[in-house]
Formats: sequence, structure tokens, C-alpha cells
Amino acid sequence: MIAVTMLDATPVQMGLLLAAENLPFLLIGLPAGVWVDRMRKRPIMVSADAVRAVCLIAIPICAYFEVLSLPVLFAVAFGVGFMNVWFDLAYGSYVPALVPRDRLIEANSKLSISLSAAETCGPAVGGGLIQLFGAPAAILFNALTFVFSGLLLGGIKRKEDAPPPPEPGESLRKTIGQGLRFIWNDLLMRALTARLAGWHFVVAAMEALLIIYLTRTLEITPSVIGILFSVAGIGVLIGAALGERIPQRVGTGNTVSLSHLVLALVALLIPLAQGPKWVQLAMVGFAMFTWGFCAVTYQITNVSLRQALAPEGMLARINAATRFASLGIRPVSAIIGGYLGAYLGLRNAIWIILSIGLVLAIRGLMSRRVRELVDLPEQRTAQVDAPVAETAS
Repeated sequence: MIAVTMLDATPVQMGLLLAAENLPFLLIGLPAGVWVDRMRKRPIMVSADAVRAVCLIAIPICAYFEVLSLPVLFAVAFGVGFMNVWFDLAYGSYVPALVPRDRLIEANSKLSISLSAAETCGPAVGGGLIQLFGAPAAILFNALTFVFSGLLLGGIKRKEDAPPPPEPGESLRKTIGQGLRFIWNDLLMRALTARLAGWHFVVAAMEALLIIYLTRTLEITPSVIGILFSVAGIGVLIGAALGERIPQRVGTGNTVSLSHLVLALVALLIPLAQGPKWVQLAMVGFAMFTWGFCAVTYQITNVSLRQALAPEGMLARINAATRFASLGIRPVSAIIGGYLGAYLGLRNAIWIILSIGLVLAIRGLMSRRVRELVDLPEQRTAQVDAPVAETAS
């Protein structure tokens, strides 16, 4: 919002801004996964919160001294993204240390409920702060929430066991290769990772254009945009509350496939939004609500599958390899989305991006390997050199 309303960013610059935030996953995601596997997870998360707070505080300080610019935003986005790598890898590997394997879906659902409550309230609060005090004030508030997060994580009483030391002669390159080979050799993990990469390609290209489309094409104010994102948060809240029941009713694989397809279909309402303002807001609001509901349903199930499949002591490097394959595509797709918006127009570009998403969702629905999965599969062994038989999934 700062880039669009204060610095008059173009679609290409918006793509570059999003790319700057996601570039660290491509640069350090793989070795970070190895290092996280060898370290306690909670100190990593607390440190990442502290550094992200410091990065974000730079924005209101630069705005106060009237030196805020797009290069400053690029630098802050890269710094926050760099720490996101460490926090997300540690976060995804910390949950199995707190709960038994048979409660992973329940645990991830409850964590998603707390996340969705924040996503319901946060955008509305942010939009109101932007409307009343300006976007830098909202960023200052955001920085304080990272401080609060670090304090809460630091207060967890349960002692985390020290990870086992690396085996003698185990190199960083070899360890990284284990995560990549596991994903490639396990047919189910390969299918899930490929689908996740396609998902992130579409989402990043869409995110590069969404704010600028809502602001300039539909002429929606920041406070109303905040409400629309809060509507998405309500969808996330409901999806998280049902995150354990839906796989039980329709099966784990069907949950992944159908949530992806429904999201892709309903998202088409965003470029379709025309006519009176209330009609536009209703169409975008319903699309955002469905997006939140389906996205969190997909995420809970996908993360739980990965946690269930990962061999003992390899979850962080598998998470890193998965994120490298999926999030690594986001900088490229964000820039592509920005250029499409610049040369084809925002609405036409969004049509193209979401049409690609629909094709990928239909293709994913045809994958029997995922669709026929009813329950969480058995945990894999650490042997990653030989391909895993398809019957194992």
C-alpha cells in the first residue's frame, strides 16, 4: 500500500517488490533447511521475530525524515524475507516436536485458527490505521506485533530436545541433496511439491497486481481493502475450524485437489468485478472469502502430509527443499505478473494468471496418486537413494 499510494509504484515495480521479499527462499532456502535441522527451533523463531521488527521500523523512520523510497522498500522486503526463511522452516519443524504424529492435522488446524483470527482482525486494523494515520503508522504497528510474537514464543515452557549432531563426514552439499532426492524419489511428495509450485506461481503473480488493481482499477479505499482482506481472514477462520473434519469426510487427497479447484474457479470473480460499487465489492469479497477458506484447507492438509511423510530428523531439510521448489518460483512469477499488468492492463493480466491457475487445478484433480489418498500415509524411512514404489502411497 505504501508503494502504491505514497510512491506511485508501477505494476513492474510491484512485481519487483514482491520478488525482493521472496528471493531469499531461492538464495538460502536449501542450506538454511540443513542448519535448522541441526539447531533448536524456538531460538531461531525468536531471533527472526526480533530482526523482522528492526527491518520494519526502518520504514516509518525513513518516512519521518522524508527519505522513504522504493529502494528502501526493496531492502526492507528482502530483509524481512530473509528472516522469513529461517522462521518458517523452524516453525514447520517445531510442531512435530510438541505433539504426537497422530495429532498433526488437529495441531495444524488449531494453529491455523489462531492465524486466521489474526488475518481476520489484522487487515481491518491495518486499513483503518492507513486511512487515519498513514501507511507508515501501520508498518510501525506491524513491527510491534513481531516483538509481541517473539515474547510469546520465548515464553513456551516445554523444553526442546537438542537435535542429533551431524554424522562424521556429512557435508552440507550431501545433506541438502538428501532432501531433494527424497522429494524426487517419493512419488507422492513429488506430486504434492509440483502442485505447490504451480500454486505459488499463480499466487505470486496475482499478489503483484492485486493491491494496485483494487486501488486504481476498482478505486477502493485502503480501509475497505483492509475489510476485504479481513473477509478473507473469516474464510481462513472457518476453514481452519473445519480443517480436521473435511479430510475425514472427503479424504486427505480429495481435500487437496478440491480446495485447489474451488479456489481457482471462484477467484475468477475478481477480474469479473464490474458494475455498481456494491456489486464489485460483493464479487471481490466472496472471492476473497472463498480464497481464504480453500487456501487454509489446502495448507493444513498439505503441511500435515509433508510432516507425516518426512523421515525422522529430516523435516527441516525436506521443508527447505519443498520451499525451494515452490517458493523459489515466486520471484520470477511476481516479475512476470508485473510485466503482464504493465503491457496488457491489470484486468487482462489477472484473467491470464487466474486462467493458468484453473488449468493447473484441473490437471491436479486428475492425479490419482493424490486423489485416492484417504488418510495420512506412513512415515518414510531415511533411505532416499532408491525410488519409492508408487504402491507405498
